[in-house]
Amino acid sequence: MRKKVWIIIGILIVMIGIFAIGIWLGQPDNQKMNQVAGVSIKIKEGTLTNTGATIIITDTTDKN
Repeated sequence: MRKKVWIIIGILIVMIGIFAIGIWLGQPDNQKMNQVAGVSIKIKEGTLTNTGATIIITDTTDKN
């Protein structure tokens, strides 16, 4: 009986580990994803609240 409990606990630990690694590897790299040459985005100082913010997007390229 004890052996079965330890086997079940071991299987659960392995499954949780695999699930956690899957989530970790699935996270996007925000630094790479948000980099666009000539375009920047920032939050206007003093406008960040629990319900919103004012965002300033600056485009210094000649592209539309």
